[in-house]
Amino acid sequence: MKNIIVSQKFLLHLFVLFLNKLVSMIQNRVHLLQTFFHLVIVYFMMGDNRDHSNDSRFWGTVPQKNIIGKVKSVYINFSDISRSSMEIK
Repeated sequence: MKNIIVSQKFLLHLFVLFLNKLVSMIQNRVHLLQTFFHLVIVYFMMGDNRDHSNDSRFWGTVPQKNIIGKVKSVYINFSDISRSSMEIK
């Protein structure tokens, strides 16, 4: 068996080439994902009769573009609890 001597500069150069290729592949994948998948805002809808409602537990989330109308009341708002159970004007 022969010993092969490889310089550290050469190994470093190979490693940099590898990292450049890896970054390029990741950038291409991100661009591909951004091209084919757009941000879609969806909502989880709950019925008022938990045991007998057909809601998001049954048919899944609802895209924002499919929601028509305005909010009439907020039952629970965890980011501002003072608005809970109040009507929206």
